[in-house]
Amino acid sequence: MNPEYENRSEHDALPADVSEALGEAHTGAALSPQSEMRLRREILARVAEERSVKRGFLTIRADEGEWLSIAPGIRKKPLYTDTVAGTESYLLKVEPGVQAPHHGHRGTELCLVLEGSLRYGPLHLSAGDWHVAHRESVHPKAFTDTGALLFIQEPLENSIAAP
Repeated sequence: MNPEYENRSEHDALPADVSEALGEAHTGAALSPQSEMRLRREILARVAEERSVKRGFLTIRADEGEWLSIAPGIRKKPLYTDTVAGTESYLLKVEPGVQAPHHGHRGTELCLVLEGSLRYGPLHLSAGDWHVAHRESVHPKAFTDTGALLFIQEPLENSIAAP
C-alpha cells in the first residue's frame, strides 16, 4: 500500500463498488505518486458529484474544481454539464491585457460578468452586466484592460475546450 494512504480517514476511502470496479479494470500500469494522487482526487470528485446529483444538488466551493488553461491568459473552470439540456456552465477567467479573436455562436450563450470588465468592439461590459449572444451571432475581437471573471452557460456545441 502507498504510504501516503496509510493515515487517510475513512471518509476519504473509495466506496466498495467503485474500488472493486477499479480493481477489475486494473492493467498493472505504474503511476507516479503525483499521478496516482491526482487520479484518486479526480475519481473521488466524480463519485461525490454523482452522489450529490442523485440527491438533487451539486455544490462546488470557490476553492474546489480545476482551472484549465484554454489559451494564453484565459482559464476555464467547468461547473456543470447538463447532458439532457445539452448545456455547459463554467467560469472563465481572463487576465488583464488579453485579447481574444472574433468568434461565432452555434447556439445561445449566456454571460454574467462577475469581476472586472471586457470589451467586444464598442460594447463595454462591467461587473454585474448580463450579456446574451444569440445563435448565429458573431462577437468581434474581445479585450480586457482589467481582467475579467465571467460565468458562461452555453450549448455543448459552442463549448470552449482545453487544448
